Amino acid sequence: KPDTGSASVGLYMLISDCIENLYLNDLDHGIYALFTVIKDEKEYGKLRTMLEHAVLSRKWFYEARDKAYEDYHGLSIVDTAFTFLTLNRMAYSGIVVGGCMSDANARWNPKTIIKRLDQIHAYADRIHIYRMDALAFIEEYYWLGNNTMFIDPPYFSGIYEKSLNAIKNIVGGIVILEHVTDVDLTGYEVIKQKKYGDKFITFLRKVE
Repeated sequence: KPDTGSASVGLYMLISDCIENLYLNDLDHGIYALFTVIKDEKEYGKLRTMLEHAVLSRKWFYEARDKAYEDYHGLSIVDTAFTFLTLNRMAYSGIVVGGCMSDANARWNPKTIIKRLDQIHAYADRIHIYRMDALAFIEEYYWLGNNTMFIDPPYFSGIYEKSLNAIKNIVGGIVILEHVTDVDLTGYEVIKQKKYGDKFITFLRKVE
C-alpha cells in the first residue's frame, strides 16, 4: 500500500489470512512512527503503558497538534507514535492537524485501542513499514505478479493517475482504488466497483 490512509483495509486482509505480508508506506512521520513502534517489542511496551495512563484534554490536543505541525521535531519515536495516535482519536475525522472534537474523549477508549494494537502487534513479523515517495514505492514493490495494491491517497491529490501510470509498465497483480471522483482508467479492466456513500472502491487489472 503506497500510502496508509486506509491501513485498516490491509490489516483486515492480513488478519483474515487473505495476504501473507502487508507492506505499508506513508511519508507522514506520525504514521510511520506508530507502525514502527507497534512492530518493536520493547518500544510497543512503552506505548501501551503510555496509553494505559494517558489523561487527555482539549489543552493536550492543541499542544500535541503544534508538535504535529512541526513534524514531531525533538520527540522520540514512541512519543511521536503516542502523539499521533491520540490526535487521531481526538480530531474530527481522525485528521491530526484538524480541529478537536467537541467531546475530546468521545473516541478515546484505551482498552479498546490497546486490544486493537495488540492484535496488530501479533502480526509484526508480517508487516513491513516504509517512508518513501508513493511512486518510488510502487516501482520498488509492485513488480511481483501476485501483489495486490490498495491505493487511497489524499483525495484530489492527483496521485491516482500518477500511480496508475507508474504501474502500467510494471508486471503486477490486482489494483484496488478508493476514490470520490472519476479517475482515468485507460489501460485497465474494471473487475468490480462498489459505492459506499460518496466513495468508490474499484478493483482493476491491467489490460495486457
